[in-house]
Amino acid sequence: MDYQIPKYGKEVLFNENPLPLMLIELNTNKILKTNSAASAKFGYSRDELLEMDLSDFRLSEDKEIVSPPQVSVQSGHYFETISRCVTKKKNTINTSIQSKIILYKGKEVAFTVINDVSPYKSIETRIINAQSEAIDMEREAISQEIHDGLVQVLATSQIYLKKLHPSIALEGELMDQYNKALSLLGRGINEARTITHNLMPKSVVDLSLNFLIEELINDFSETSDITINFQMDFDQPDLSDKIKINVYRIMQEALNNIRKHSKASQLDIFVTAKGKKMVLDIVDNGVGFDHTSLQSNNRGIGLKNLKRRTALIGGILNIFSQKEKGTRIKLRVPLKGD
Repeated sequence: MDYQIPKYGKEVLFNENPLPLMLIELNTNKILKTNSAASAKFGYSRDELLEMDLSDFRLSEDKEIVSPPQVSVQSGHYFETISRCVTKKKNTINTSIQSKIILYKGKEVAFTVINDVSPYKSIETRIINAQSEAIDMEREAISQEIHDGLVQVLATSQIYLKKLHPSIALEGELMDQYNKALSLLGRGINEARTITHNLMPKSVVDLSLNFLIEELINDFSETSDITINFQMDFDQPDLSDKIKINVYRIMQEALNNIRKHSKASQLDIFVTAKGKKMVLDIVDNGVGFDHTSLQSNNRGIGLKNLKRRTALIGGILNIFSQKEKGTRIKLRVPLKGD
């Protein structure tokens, strides 16, 4: 259905909306229509804005946005970008840019909402840091308790059970039950160790990020039927613990979301160094999602965790998705340590 803004009603809602709104041409990023809130936020007149494109507001290092290669851009496609923008007076503001592809005057355009999150950035960052440190400390404590308590009890029980066998005669059904008990104990030990590893693997601070990423990929391959194309061209051994922990958690959260929600058959993962940035690109061919439904399911929580972790390390996160057309998550992290 063609998106035609009537002379009254929708026209007023668009022009008088307190948030900066724009209709963006897909191929050129040229601004086709905007409102007074956008003029007020960026300091340009409406006529000036109509001579510009969206990238004119972005910091040069934040300008790279690429749409998913396997997803044709069409009506209903949603994507979100967390990045920094610059006003006419050269002030930098932190923004959340959300777009959805719609039909406008017979052609597809990006209906774009720009949220200025600068007033909350400093407070939010301090809160996020405190929350993340508390969460990681709690994860580590729980992991240690499981390892030192439950795992040891199960392992000791397994040893005693194995020693019991030679001293008693077990045949038929009793032998089957004995072997089943040993098998269940072994499975319990393995599952408990997997839980402790997922909660807080000690290797996060001890080993390279390359090794950690490869370990996540291997674990995912062993527990999923999804075909993975994994390529890594990145070697930065002196990353800070903060970057390693948060990139590891972002990757882990993204893979968990894909395993639980995507119903994908193909997953492409690329890890590269581009200039002074690390780029993590995760693309699946699954069912995708509509951003309006995120509040009602766990995937919305997972994506919030990605954004929270990205903010902690000063990264830029792009999320592209369309129902039945897959999802792409692209993370760029400045390699400047803490």
